[in-house]
Amino acid sequence: PEIDLEKKVDGSEIIYSTHLSEIELGTYNTHFHIDGILKTGERVSIDSEDFLITVKRPAPEWGIFGFIGIFVIGTITWFSRPKLRGSISMVSPERRLISLKNHPKRKKSLRGDYLIFGPGGGELSDLRNAAFKICAMWRKRIKLEVIRGRMELKRGKERKLLTAGSPSELSRGDEISFRDDGVEFRLRKI
Repeated sequence: PEIDLEKKVDGSEIIYSTHLSEIELGTYNTHFHIDGILKTGERVSIDSEDFLITVKRPAPEWGIFGFIGIFVIGTITWFSRPKLRGSISMVSPERRLISLKNHPKRKKSLRGDYLIFGPGGGELSDLRNAAFKICAMWRKRIKLEVIRGRMELKRGKERKLLTAGSPSELSRGDEISFRDDGVEFRLRKI
């Protein structure tokens, strides 16, 4: 097809351009034909040699597709992250139930939801010497990570001492016990 060019003057440069919206993507063999009048008044007609021109999709569209792809993957990852489930029963010093799933101060991250017990956390924030975190894992499992202090994990007849850097998976019926400022705390996974 024949295409007319728009003329723009930018300082001492004359720029000819067009918008190729009706042309399909692909490679075309083309040439230029210029008819015009020089400043001297002489009429000229110039034909260029044939050359190839490739019409591609504009780069911003690929950027938009990339952004949409990253957004979709991020959304899927966010909604499929491990989530806290179940409850922790506080046996002593007072009896109460702590819901992990619906706790208003649970934190959310791509690695999984978690709830901090101890200073700066969502539960037992008045603890002085102990702090721990209950984290969601894949396949509806949870683990206990000690942040500060020492704790004992009791599973049936088995007892295990937990310290910072030694996370342990929690199962239903597991009991966590520790002392803080002379008070004994016991919690049970239910």
